[in-house]
Amino acid sequence: MGCESEGPPFVFINVNPLSTQNVNLEQGTVHVQLYPNPATDYFEIICEEEIEEVVIYSITGVKEKEERGNIRKISIDHLGKGIHFVFIKIADQIECVKLIKN
Repeated sequence: MGCESEGPPFVFINVNPLSTQNVNLEQGTVHVQLYPNPATDYFEIICEEEIEEVVIYSITGVKEKEERGNIRKISIDHLGKGIHFVFIKIADQIECVKLIKN
């Protein structure tokens, strides 16, 4: 009795696409931009506040890079082409920005 299956497991991931606009988790007090976006070898973080941490995830949710401190220029030459999500921690807020790597 129950559910049986042969072969590898099937996993369904529902991804809601984001635009290249910024996503604020806390309403509108921090403004962050990535330039250039799309990028090839690096991108720069443009914001007035001090950055505490930057974490980059693949579209599948795998952590690809983590930087601590007030980093403004991030090398991405090791990342694969496609969509990545850059989480930027500033004070008590986290900004998520979609990055396209060419």
